[in-house]
Amino acid sequence: MENTKQTGTLCAVLKKELFLSTHPAMYLFALLGFMTLIPYYPGIVGVGYIALAVFQADGIRRANNDLEFTLLLPIKRSFVVWGKTLSVIVMETLTLFCASAGAIIAYFVMPGGNSAMIDPNLSFFGIAFICLGAFNLIYTAGFFKTGYKSGMPTLFGAIAIVIIYSLFELLLNVVSAFAVLDGYGADGFVARLLFCVVGTLVFGALTLLGVKIGQKNFEKVSL
Repeated sequence: MENTKQTGTLCAVLKKELFLSTHPAMYLFALLGFMTLIPYYPGIVGVGYIALAVFQADGIRRANNDLEFTLLLPIKRSFVVWGKTLSVIVMETLTLFCASAGAIIAYFVMPGGNSAMIDPNLSFFGIAFICLGAFNLIYTAGFFKTGYKSGMPTLFGAIAIVIIYSLFELLLNVVSAFAVLDGYGADGFVARLLFCVVGTLVFGALTLLGVKIGQKNFEKVSL
């Protein structure tokens, strides 16, 4: 019964975050995921715009005193952290969905590859998941140190995306063993699939760690 009540509370908080706290225009940032369609362009740029979307959404929430209002509700602070994190995950999921749709179209239109860097294949999305997981960790832990300052956490999260993606690009170009992760060849499909699965698991682990740290930090905040 208690678990059911907690789940219901979390769903209510998430619904508030998605439909009341987040301006509808913020979801349009997800369309930038279609940048995987641009020939010879790093697809991670479109995915990385999630940082700007989160920053803009936080600015609107702050102007509306959204967090102060939320804390007046009869819910634990831990649910506030979870609700906000899940709303970010929803935006990330929408962005990755658009990126994957663009990648599928690009594959059929330009089967020989359309990127100056790693092609938008399963490995690319594995890297994207790792990048977004790092962003979630840094952003969530940093934001809930104050509950209202999102500039530096968002900036450091965006920098983490750039650094992690660049490191993987370097590995793919320097270490021959990683070369199989690029392209669309059937011989490397299993390796790319496994890498994507690992990237998804890393995303979950880093995001969960960010939530735990954020909850601990937020308990110390006085608003």
